[in-house]
Amino acid sequence: MFVNPEQMQQIAEHMQKKYTAGKRIDAINNLLQNPTFDPQSNESWPAIRNGLVDALNDHDEHLWVSCWSFWSHRTFICTVHKL
Repeated sequence: MFVNPEQMQQIAEHMQKKYTAGKRIDAINNLLQNPTFDPQSNESWPAIRNGLVDALNDHDEHLWVSCWSFWSHRTFICTVHKL
């Protein structure tokens, strides 16, 4: 799945606290399905990062587990890429 800048902005929007946990989990899953997502070169990254940090502080267990899945997946990808 490849995401264009407009779709990335929509994902960032859906990660805000004002949305339901289900909508936020869907946004995280969309990020996980995007193999080309590069945080450093993405202008939506600050909003996405804030959404991920908020997800870690949320009471919904499924939401923060999805968030940890994203962080662990991205950390692995970045580590392998640097090797």
